[in-house]
Amino acid sequence: EDNRIFALFSTADLLARRGLIDPDVRGHLLDVDSSHDPEQLRAAYHEVLARVAEAKAADISSEDEERLVHAETELNAVVHSRRHGIELGELFALMIFGGITVFLAIASRTQVSGWPAFLTEVFTALFSAVIVFFMVHVWDLHGDRATRILERLPDVERYGVAFRDLRNRRFEQRTSTVVGLGIIVVYVALFWHKWLEAGAA
Repeated sequence: EDNRIFALFSTADLLARRGLIDPDVRGHLLDVDSSHDPEQLRAAYHEVLARVAEAKAADISSEDEERLVHAETELNAVVHSRRHGIELGELFALMIFGGITVFLAIASRTQVSGWPAFLTEVFTALFSAVIVFFMVHVWDLHGDRATRILERLPDVERYGVAFRDLRNRRFEQRTSTVVGLGIIVVYVALFWHKWLEAGAA
């Protein structure tokens, strides 16, 4: 979806700078990128379609007409995708599914001892952590999808990628990696100790 928006905006910006299409089409494309309300999305969509139709009706080359047709196709794909995004109910259902999956993984462990029991415990802990990670990741993607990816730069005739957070994330990335590996090591050590004692008993 993001790649389609980038390609669509690049085509429209090129045609606007060449004077083949109304320059305000770029502002309407920014509205398509950032619209959360269906009515706003529809209004921005029809505004862009009107500008493309005006440009196609003019005396232009076959190459430019092909660009406009391609831009219209990309616009339709972007708007259709945004109109059918993940809803809150679907996210809630995903959370329930993930929670039940984790519960079943923990509750249905077999009553065995020795190496099989140790491996089962480790697998259950890691599997549950991965399920929770995926649920949180999908939620974050849903939030990122609702934010704009393009913005008007200080120069009124220039546009670019929207940088929502310019902080250096290297410290957080390293910390999360170290903490994650530390938790895995602690879990494995505890399970090893638990089942080593159980085997000795």
